[in-house]
Amino acid sequence: MLHVNNEFGQLKKVLMASVETFHLHEPINSTQEYFYKYDPPLIENLIQEQSAFVDVLSNYHIEIIWAEKRSDSTNQFNTRDVAFVIGDTFIVSPMRKAERQNEHLGLERIMSSFEKSDKVLKPSVGYIEGGDIILDGSKLYVGISQRTNLEGLKWLKDNFSSKYDIISLHLTPEYLHLDCVFNLLSKDVALIQKDGLTAASYKKLSGIYDIIHAELSEQSALPTNVFSINSKTVVADKRNVITNDRIRAAGKDVIELEYKELSKIGGSFRCCTCPLERDDI
Repeated sequence: MLHVNNEFGQLKKVLMASVETFHLHEPINSTQEYFYKYDPPLIENLIQEQSAFVDVLSNYHIEIIWAEKRSDSTNQFNTRDVAFVIGDTFIVSPMRKAERQNEHLGLERIMSSFEKSDKVLKPSVGYIEGGDIILDGSKLYVGISQRTNLEGLKWLKDNFSSKYDIISLHLTPEYLHLDCVFNLLSKDVALIQKDGLTAASYKKLSGIYDIIHAELSEQSALPTNVFSINSKTVVADKRNVITNDRIRAAGKDVIELEYKELSKIGGSFRCCTCPLERDDI
């Protein structure tokens, strides 16, 4: 079953990929450029951190569907980018970076198990990555970023504007994906790194949500890239002390985990998860 219309309803099923396929490669983002040169991640540490996150999901009785491991897809661990669900439709992202363009092959077995093949879409124009897609009921936010372009936005409008109000948000140049600067914790609460959005885009959100501002000094650990298990519980990087306290002050339970090694690849907890089924709220 595919059913995702928000970022915070009770999670039931999620797609993930093992970090065991990771190996050092030509960097494809600024985070990798730095860490691969000066402090590269160690595979045993990556596995340990991912296992701790998997344990949390399992404790909440969430079903995890694993992508096929592919030795030619060292970044497949960040499954949010390569695929995402809108409503009852599974979209395979047309990835911008050549390094990542085989990752969808690790999903073929999973896609073949879906009951209706017409619920799998593979855009043939533009670029769209799942890190730039944020859902809130009838509202579909699309980040125009380093990885998602206007052609990708047009494709989304052509295919989903009959069911969703599609709202584009423009990132400032140094930020990779929308979920690096914006996330939703419940119907009324947004987590935003204001520095990462243009003034016009921030204004679109400020009248809709109560905003928790992510601490700019913690941005290297992606404080907005938390992952909601439900509308009361989020998983977050333990290094983001100030932002996590602000989330708690808004009435949320914050499960803090180590993500120091995994973040060297780029991304955090939202990036490495692709929800397949969530409850509506």
